[in-house]
Amino acid sequence: MRPSSTWAGAVGVLLVLTACTGGAGSGSTPSGGTPASASSTPPGPSAAIEIQVRVGEQCHPEPMTPGPSCRPQPRPDTEVSLVNTSTDEVIEVRTDANGTARVEVSPGTYVVRAPAEGKYTDPPEETVTVAPGGVAHAVLTYLVGFQ
Repeated sequence: MRPSSTWAGAVGVLLVLTACTGGAGSGSTPSGGTPASASSTPPGPSAAIEIQVRVGEQCHPEPMTPGPSCRPQPRPDTEVSLVNTSTDEVIEVRTDANGTARVEVSPGTYVVRAPAEGKYTDPPEETVTVAPGGVAHAVLTYLVGFQ
């Protein structure tokens, strides 16, 4: 049996269409955009710093065994600055109701600090280094100045 000329013609047209459009796996797209198989990394941050701000000991050092109310407490709505030590870029955030904040950053070393306020002694500061794709943690604790 001999294939019909219609069938042979259809196969030839299909092959021509495939060759003209690039066919599967050629890397082209109908709109001329980036091929679906090409990977592209979106620009921007690729690491994070998680910050916890709290108020330290709330009780005078006496008695020697302080109760639960003396333990460090979260400090909500606190402004925190992060300074990239390589670029001097400053990022400012505020802590949430739990005294925490998470900031997406470029990998590097950062000085994390909160401002001095009222009755608290030395404003907290911590230096952290975050690797690409990593998460660094900074805990800033305000201390109450007892007289």
